[in-house]
Amino acid sequence: MDIIATEKSDTPQRDAWFDNVKFVLIFLVVAGHMLEPLDFGPAYLLIYSFHIPLFVFVSGYFSRNFAKAGNERKLIERLVIPYIVFEVAYSVFDWWLFDRPKLTFSPFSPYWITWFLFSMVLWRASLPYVSRLRMALPISLLVGLAAGYSGSIGYFGSLSRTLVFMPFFLAGVIFKPRMLQDALRPPVRGAVFKILAVILLASAYAFFLTGDRDRLHQWFYGSFSYESMRIGGWLAAGYRLCEYAVACVLSASVLILVPSRKIPLLTASGRNTMYVFLLHGFVARLWLESKWFQQFDSISGKAMILGGALIITVILSSRAVRIVFHPLVEPRLDFLFKRGQDGPTKC
Repeated sequence: MDIIATEKSDTPQRDAWFDNVKFVLIFLVVAGHMLEPLDFGPAYLLIYSFHIPLFVFVSGYFSRNFAKAGNERKLIERLVIPYIVFEVAYSVFDWWLFDRPKLTFSPFSPYWITWFLFSMVLWRASLPYVSRLRMALPISLLVGLAAGYSGSIGYFGSLSRTLVFMPFFLAGVIFKPRMLQDALRPPVRGAVFKILAVILLASAYAFFLTGDRDRLHQWFYGSFSYESMRIGGWLAAGYRLCEYAVACVLSASVLILVPSRKIPLLTASGRNTMYVFLLHGFVARLWLESKWFQQFDSISGKAMILGGALIITVILSSRAVRIVFHPLVEPRLDFLFKRGQDGPTKC
């Protein structure tokens, strides 16, 4: 199953380019979490400057059908139940792995990576109502800018991230397939624009070499208030607006560079992002607890980490992993629903 597109009917047709995009995005998720125990280096900051917004945008693009009524069962089976299962699983795993003094569950304060599932539930559940608003995207942008002024909006209910990244989700919903096809056809996919995309990404990397890394990563998380980042007034909203702009530019650069042809193994791996997303966290937590990452705090070491993240992504998206973990990631829940309701559509 795909955390970004959970059914074939969500897309006009299977597209190798989209599968490649989804593979790149889920690889960056794994890479970011494997690099996280090290310092907030330029590679880490480059990944986080755009990969969450782009992930949310693509998720919105494949969520257009949720603007219609009658998707309650899909929402429960594909997001709510996996969220509950893995919220508990990660809480127990961390309690055991790190020898926590107390085992606690906080379903309304999503644990680590499960925030994305929680936010997806909120985005998709609200879509039938939000889509009726005029200027829904500009309104969500203003709300995202305003959210940082509240110190009470944080991890509870994944509310801060839900509001901060909501504009990207709605932008994906609004962005029609024809618009995307027109935007990515030649000459946009030509050599000139690809060179420009590389220059923009390299420029961002160079900036992150010298920028205030400790504060930058907080901006990219979308879960910190402006006050906690020691900035206030109109300047704070201006910073977030710049963050939005940077995310859009770098996301467009990545989309231009992603190849449209089928790539052996990698393209197919882009169809099973849910398994990679939900399972890679256990590997990342073991990596953190083992302290092995301390031996890779160099340019060559980080390159090896990226190579390892690539291998992890491919393995966790494999058919064998899908067969073993299918009951947890895609449980059959016919007993929960009344007869006559549509069952789940296979991916």
